[in-house]
Amino acid sequence: FEPANNTYHLKIAVPAKGEDQILIRVDMMDDNGTRTVHEEAHAPGETVELDADGAGDDVQFKIFFDNELVKQVKGKPEPKSNPEAGAETP
Repeated sequence: FEPANNTYHLKIAVPAKGEDQILIRVDMMDDNGTRTVHEEAHAPGETVELDADGAGDDVQFKIFFDNELVKQVKGKPEPKSNPEAGAETP
């Protein structure tokens, strides 16, 4: 049985303190294990948005600022887009 793949959207606010860039790392834990889905330096005050594909329904994200764990969140899957939904029938 293959776990369903879902897309998860994260929005991370980088603290607006100081002038130095902050290394943002996001680790995702899903049915396939743990992996880093984002690791990049960002400017203070910036908003980081990312999409990650995860296996299964129980997906957790760990968010690190400069290698320090600051938050752990449970992922909520993005609703699947259904082109048929809302289509009007003549």
